[in-house]
Amino acid sequence: MTPTAPTQSADPRTPLRNERGAALLIVLVMLLLLTILGATLFTSSTTEIKIAGNFRNTLETFFAADAAVEYAMTDAAIYTSIIPDSSTTSRTIEDYTIPGTTNKADIQVNLISARNNPPPGHGYQEDAGVGAGAEPSFRVNVFAISVEAEGPNEAKADIEAGMARVVPH
Repeated sequence: MTPTAPTQSADPRTPLRNERGAALLIVLVMLLLLTILGATLFTSSTTEIKIAGNFRNTLETFFAADAAVEYAMTDAAIYTSIIPDSSTTSRTIEDYTIPGTTNKADIQVNLISARNNPPPGHGYQEDAGVGAGAEPSFRVNVFAISVEAEGPNEAKADIEAGMARVVPH
């Protein structure tokens, strides 16, 4: 009995012969996958930054419109120029610059009605102690305020508000 040499395929420790370049191919595929992942993350973070900026611009514009409404409610010059029972029943202020910002707003104030008494349910008793049938000494002017504000990156905000002012009759 003569021993025979084992064949190459039977030896588990024998390396395969055509492995050259397999490591390079695996590294290139991994590099491609990491590049795609990095590009996706970069695009995603850029989009999130733009969304956050747009949200900030929207808030800034909304607060500018709110400040313009507050200005329209408190500026006495607006309401002294609006006269009930005349042709001057509205006032427009264009390109009002919000203090402390570069934002601008267009303000429209319209007289809706002029009443002799406040709206029902306001708990206001007129001329306490005056006899029945006396003419009221005041009236209520009801106004509608419309504001359109413009902010950075063409952001826009529209706010409408209503208010009533008690004025002497």
